[in-house]
Order: sequence, then C-alpha cells, then structure tokens
Amino acid sequence: MKNFFLTLALACFVIQISQATIRTVCSMPYSPGQYTTFAAAHAAAAINDTIYVHGSSLNYGAVTISKTGIVVIGAGHNPVKQAPLPSSFTSITVTSGINNCQFIGLTMQNLFLGNSTSTVVKRCKFTELVGSGLGISCSGPTNNLLVEGNVFNQWTGAGFLNINFGGNTCSNTILRNNVFSGMIISNSPSTSPLTFFITNNIFLGVVNPVFNSIINATINNNIFYRSCPQGAVTGCIMNNNISFQCASNTFSAPGANNLVGVNPQFVNFPLAGAYFDYNHDYALAAGSPGLLTSDDGTDRGVYGGFGYKFNMTGEPAMAEITLFSITSPTIIAPGGTLDITVTSKRVK
Repeated sequence: MKNFFLTLALACFVIQISQATIRTVCSMPYSPGQYTTFAAAHAAAAINDTIYVHGSSLNYGAVTISKTGIVVIGAGHNPVKQAPLPSSFTSITVTSGINNCQFIGLTMQNLFLGNSTSTVVKRCKFTELVGSGLGISCSGPTNNLLVEGNVFNQWTGAGFLNINFGGNTCSNTILRNNVFSGMIISNSPSTSPLTFFITNNIFLGVVNPVFNSIINATINNNIFYRSCPQGAVTGCIMNNNISFQCASNTFSAPGANNLVGVNPQFVNFPLAGAYFDYNHDYALAAGSPGLLTSDDGTDRGVYGGFGYKFNMTGEPAMAEITLFSITSPTIIAPGGTLDITVTSKRVK
C-alpha cells in the first residue's frame, strides 16, 4: 500500500529537468519517501538531480548542499491540503563554488551561500528566530541570484539582517515579489551599475533604515509600510515606490513617481500596520494608488511585475495530491478492488 501511494503521488507532478533523477525524502516514521534523511537523499543524488522533500512534523535539521545543480522542492510554507505540513529546515548551507541550485517551497531559518552563481530561492519562508541572525547570508560573490516570492518573518532580536551580501558582489541579482517583515538588506556592492534589482516587494514593520550600503541598485515598485525607505545607498535609483506610516517616508535615492506618505490600500491589513500574517491580503483594493502604476504598467507590490506573483501558500508550481480517500471497503479479498478518490491541483 505504501508503494502504491508513493507511485501515485509521484505521478501527479512533473518536473522538466533533462537527464535528472527525482529523489524523495520524508523524515516521519511512516515515511512515504525513498529516504528518511535529507543527507541520505543528497548522498545518492547526482548533479542536477531534484530532491522532493515531503511536508513533515519533524524538522530536517541543518543540511549542506555540495553538488552542483541540485533542486530542493518542498510542500510550501503554508500548504493547502489534507495534511498541511511544511518542509522545514534549521539551515541550508551551499558549499562554495556550487552553482545552479534551486530552493523552492521550503521553510528555514537560514540559507548560507558561498561563492555561488545562479542560485534560485523561491516561495520559501524564513522563520522567526529570537536573537541575532541572518536569513540569507552570502560569503562570496552571488551573481545571478534570484530571490522571488518569499516570506521573511519578523525577527525579534537585534542585529538581524534578512539578506546580507557581506560586501560581496551581487551583479545580475533580483529580489522581487517578497514580503519582508522587520528587515534590512545589507552590504551589496554591484560590479556594474544597475545590475541589482529590488522590485515589487513589500517591506513591513518598524525598521529604520531598510537599506545598508546598497550600491548601484534599481529599487522600483515596492511598498514600504512602517519600514523607512532609507539607508546608505550609492548609485541607486528609486522609482514608482510607495511609503506609508514610516518614521520618515522620504526616499533616500533619486527617482520618479514615488508616493510619499500615501496609504497603498491593501485588501486586508491593519491600518496601524503589522508584520506578516496569513490572514492578511496584500493585494491592492479598488481605488488604490498602486493599481497599474508600476513602471511596467502592472500593480506596485507583490502582485505586480514580470515575475512569479506572490501567494500565501508557497506551494511549488507542480501538480500534486491534496486529498485522497478510500471509497471502497478497506478489507478486500485477494484479487479484489480498492477504490480511492483523489483530488489534485497545480499551483501557478
């Protein structure tokens, strides 16, 4: 029966990665995966393989990626399914020189990147940790980094940096369609002008300033709600942003079409401001000044832009089973038929 449901689950999603193998891991005792630890799945994996990490009530711990092209896909940070369990890690470390890795639909406290190129971090959630800490930390150049559609939760300690480039180059790097709570982006010199893009994000919480030593960045179409759009920025431009209820609503870099001290009018969000919550709705309500006013003609904030549009589940863009039930008697004679009903969906 276990192998039947595993085969059925695998048949309900398709990942198009040429010459790659999909490996499954689940940390629960009744594991439906091929492996019960991430380390075992990683040890068996080859370059460009995909590791599908089942949602689990048990944390997968601190793990290391030491093979190029590994794709790690989880269940989403707030999955909508019969067993809504996230795929949670304490930390993920990518060994220096390991490139082309992807992390999708995971929950974690920290992601440590070495001298890496073409890393994708998508639909993940970085969870709260009391005390100092780092969400994404880069100890070497991070060219072609894409951070898209993630949630960075509120952290309660001093000295936390949601994203810290550590003074390393970050050319051709994109941070878009993320929700940041109480965040700072720090130390990001770009090797050439305007190859670092911070677009269509929402910054929530009391942070002053948001940026620290940001160089040559294009900062467009963002919404700053109680998070001051200021800091040490050199060679940056800021266009089509909105600030509201910040200690200072003015923008720290030159630009055009910024709305200073204007309510963006989220569909559901406390007027007094708050941190991220799944009960919020960060879409823009009718009459919002951010509707269709970004530099590309879409909305400002996380539901506009050219990339992936934010959702509250973090579920990966694949078809997967969300519910199954046995509709025939559970005790059947040899050669009999077991009837089940399966519900699946594909998140865009």
